Amino acid sequence: MKLHRLGALVTVLAIGLLSQGCGRLNSGAGLWDSEDDAKPVRLIVFGGNRSCKPDHNDRPTPLRMDMAAKIIGAINRLRSIGRQTDVLASCFLDYDKVRVTRNLEGEDQDLTVDDLIREAGDSSSNSSKLFIVGHSYGGWMAMKLAVMLSGRLPLNGLITVDPISRIKCTYSDWDGCFSAPQDINPEERMRIKDGTDAWSNFYQTNTPYLHSGKIEQADENEKVDSDHFDIDTHERVWRRLDEWL
Repeated sequence: MKLHRLGALVTVLAIGLLSQGCGRLNSGAGLWDSEDDAKPVRLIVFGGNRSCKPDHNDRPTPLRMDMAAKIIGAINRLRSIGRQTDVLASCFLDYDKVRVTRNLEGEDQDLTVDDLIREAGDSSSNSSKLFIVGHSYGGWMAMKLAVMLSGRLPLNGLITVDPISRIKCTYSDWDGCFSAPQDINPEERMRIKDGTDAWSNFYQTNTPYLHSGKIEQADENEKVDSDHFDIDTHERVWRRLDEWL
């Protein structure tokens, strides 16, 4: 009887600890505190160039891009502990057009790149914890959005994954395809750093004609053994996000 009572007490204490501090226990970089426990999580994910993949109706959608399973996994983990979530995910259809889905509901919308960055900035608020992940051209978009948010809203976590400039690296000009986005100048990068709780940058050099590099202002730079087209699903990238969430 005593053992049963002790087991019940341990269970009650464990549930209490989890309900009060799931985020803090998994914070990794200390991005969660008691005042934020009740806040919903807003996750913005920008896929890279031509990242849209066709669904069963042969219609390109963010729900089928390579990162989609990782996004859904992260959201399911949050929802399993009762965390309210809001998701904005996009993939590139062509150089200046992206397809967007909200809350993984499959009702896609086509926007220009500039319109999506503007909408993502305008629809963010202090009422949510905000995390942004971007790969390739999407990494450039993530940095652009972070610059827009700096001084206006706090960004809790930014993950850039082999970010490539959409301006300097184009189908007709590959000279800007071998480094982190140079059109985002050092002053803007410092604004990102100052306005972001944690910034992790992942890059590779296995694809010689298309790769990013270190970003001095990022809190963490990690070179991973991957190529440009697979790095967006690398376990190191999503493990970092899991630690923050």
